[in-house]
Amino acid sequence: MERSENEHVKYPMPGAPGFVHSTADRTGLVSQCTQEGVEHVLEAMQHGAAGPPTCVVWISLRSELVTYIAGKPYALRDAKAPAHPMEKLDAPAESLQQMERDLKANVEEEVATECGRLALQGPGGAKVQWTSVALGSTHTPAEIVEAGGRRAAGVTGIVKTRFECLPLSSLYPLKRQDVTSLLELVWGEGGGALSASEAVVVSSEKGAAVSTLVAIAASMAQRMRASNGERPADLISREPLPLTRKWNPPRGLLEEFGPVDAFVKALDDIYSIDEQGGEKLGEVSKLICDDTVDRWAAPVHLRKRVMELDQAAKMAGETADAPGPLTKTANVALQQYLVMVAFAAMLQKPLKGEKSVPEHQTAVLDALDIVSTSIDTE
Repeated sequence: MERSENEHVKYPMPGAPGFVHSTADRTGLVSQCTQEGVEHVLEAMQHGAAGPPTCVVWISLRSELVTYIAGKPYALRDAKAPAHPMEKLDAPAESLQQMERDLKANVEEEVATECGRLALQGPGGAKVQWTSVALGSTHTPAEIVEAGGRRAAGVTGIVKTRFECLPLSSLYPLKRQDVTSLLELVWGEGGGALSASEAVVVSSEKGAAVSTLVAIAASMAQRMRASNGERPADLISREPLPLTRKWNPPRGLLEEFGPVDAFVKALDDIYSIDEQGGEKLGEVSKLICDDTVDRWAAPVHLRKRVMELDQAAKMAGETADAPGPLTKTANVALQQYLVMVAFAAMLQKPLKGEKSVPEHQTAVLDALDIVSTSIDTE
């Protein structure tokens, strides 16, 4: 087991690759789990300084159809291109879950027709093999999480769970509707929104940047909820002092990137006067975002990813006037970072007497849309 200074716990978890647990704000991150892995993660989320949660909200970001067969997850793929996901990004979450229920029914029907056999493809497009499958051993991801809560060893014996489907892709920038859906899930006031007493687990493909992005959003929401919508008192607000850089390297705050500076200024201009003790909306939002990003360095550090991709594009000879595929990939990462700054801005209270909460959030998204049009991601 490895514990970091920012209360993240990393340890090997059978069936749950890449599991990271932020014990300070009840947030977890994991790649696609087996049924056993789901149970282990639910048990692990019961521990931490904040005490056991009232419920574990499992957020699945997978944008393709997944079904569990004999405790292992299988994604529906094209037989001619098994290594390429068949993403359903345009399908609403409810439709995606209904398609997974239909897929489960089709699998069960095929198992019955083939006398308990099913043709399954191994990882990475391995050769198709006929496998013995028992009737009743096929489940949807939502059913696996629900069953895992009944079997996991919680403080009260049963771990209460809630499954949420939020199909997102790391290959494309988040759309405005994606940001709104994420905000509603982790910050909204509806019955499905995350509460301070609940824990959240973000599950996606292994190493997907979007999973770190959503974990950061959930972590920021929990921090802002604890501070009642005000600036958290434990923010690290600057680069390390020169004398300490031997032990604390520069954070790389992306201040040299034009779109970052433009977006911070656009957020500052939403209100006509300073707030938050002399700091403007853009300044505070970037501080909250950067501090939370540094707490979530695994599996993908969003700012470092932007710098690494930008450097790779420059080494390949790509320029702003002649962008290539590496530049566009770096721009997608940059836009994902700006989305997190926008998210931090939407979590803050609007300035009294100037805007309502919906008006405040709309103004932030409008500013994001304007700056995003200057970033070439296609």
